[in-house]
Amino acid sequence: MRFLTDYLSGDVYFKIHREKHNLDRCSTQIKLAQSIEAQFDAMRKLNDSL
Repeated sequence: MRFLTDYLSGDVYFKIHREKHNLDRCSTQIKLAQSIEAQFDAMRKLNDSL
């Protein structure tokens, strides 16, 4: 959310190297969270077996 907030605020907090850099960062973070959520049960089973 911080990358999105910064993008919407004019990229004032995180340094950017190109236009929409923080928006791309936000998109990547969302995809990562979705991937973790999709694999959560498998990760829990693996952890329980240790």
